[in-house]
Amino acid sequence: MLALQPLLTRPALQVDLAEVDVMLVTHFHLDHCAAVPYVTGHTSFRGRVLMTHPTKAIVHTLLRDFVKVSRGGTGAVWGR
Repeated sequence: MLALQPLLTRPALQVDLAEVDVMLVTHFHLDHCAAVPYVTGHTSFRGRVLMTHPTKAIVHTLLRDFVKVSRGGTGAVWGR
């Protein structure tokens, strides 16, 4: 699991993601983009995800490859 999940559950740093309108991804690095599937699929965040055109062009391919490599080639996302 990504380091983001514990960050969002610490009492001093709790963020009500239902109140967030936009997630801005400025460029593709795993520490910027890899949490997007978790935040959009497993939290109350329902806002828009905005990113640069070059990032949007490669994000799905790179995330799929990241998941495949990190799961030993199975392609399973977040243990599902």
